[in-house]
Amino acid sequence: MAPVEKVLVMFATNNVMTGTVVYKSYSPGGLIDFTGVNKRSVSFDANKGWNWGDAIWGTQVKANDDLLPFLIESPSVIFDDHFLAAFSTP
Repeated sequence: MAPVEKVLVMFATNNVMTGTVVYKSYSPGGLIDFTGVNKRSVSFDANKGWNWGDAIWGTQVKANDDLLPFLIESPSVIFDDHFLAAFSTP
């Protein structure tokens, strides 16, 4: 497992307690990829929503979208038998 350098930004009108698992977006938002950089230019307008131009590091998230495909990435590594054996139960 490795951390992913992405942040999902969205607003919620209802109260959400810290630690709550959220699986659907409350409102339109954006997934911002910070891989290899320290900052990105993103803006929000109450009438137009989130904006990052046409940059490929931003992904539009619609209201009520399932967040699993945005926040959980499938492993891109094929593990060998020795690695897998270390995690198998006897």
